[in-house]
Amino acid sequence: AGPHVTAPVAVRDGAVALCIDTSGSMSAADVQPTRADAALRAARAFIDGVPDGTRISIVAFSSSAAIIMPASDDKDAVREALERIPPPNGGTAIGDALTVAARSLPPVRHRAIVLVTDGVNNQGSDPLAVAPRIGGSGTTIDTVGIGTSDSGLLIPGTTEEADLDETALRAVAQAGHGAYARVGDADALAKRLSDLARTSTIERRRVDASFPLAIAGGTIMILATVGAFGLGRFP
Repeated sequence: AGPHVTAPVAVRDGAVALCIDTSGSMSAADVQPTRADAALRAARAFIDGVPDGTRISIVAFSSSAAIIMPASDDKDAVREALERIPPPNGGTAIGDALTVAARSLPPVRHRAIVLVTDGVNNQGSDPLAVAPRIGGSGTTIDTVGIGTSDSGLLIPGTTEEADLDETALRAVAQAGHGAYARVGDADALAKRLSDLARTSTIERRRVDASFPLAIAGGTIMILATVGAFGLGRFP
């Protein structure tokens, strides 16, 4: 009958842009040793977890955004590119970062952006205006908020409290048909990005179930026959 089922399938020819905040507030130490160090560790976990064949680009942003690594399926090269991410400094241009990240992705079937940030947008374009356009083009946006919003810690070298705009990050993820998660420590951040490495390269497809159903049906028939012999129902 040609039965089909909808199932999650790993996409090995997809592309993901890992977008990392390098604004001044990333030097805050409410995530040990600092938010920036925790983000780099988590980025390595993300790269390790992405299925082979997936193209990864890296975008770093503070007051502006720049492509640190163009989309590549060479994991060693992508890992090495993490060493070129600048130290924390400047403001937070989330909208510009999303725009640059979207442009870094090749025109493949499955595209995703994973945004790791701790800040309130205060530079460049409005992320709540940018995200719907990106999401509408078929690129998924997942957002990860790093840090705490009630620690009372100041951004080093300033009198400004290190904060987190969760409302905006939820809205960005919703517009990008993705999900938002907040993480308050390095281990949770690494685990979250490791999980996203898998889920951001998964899509649901209609899969032909004829062969597995035939195998299952044949197995059931064999077991039923063996059981019938065991019960003495056949001479």
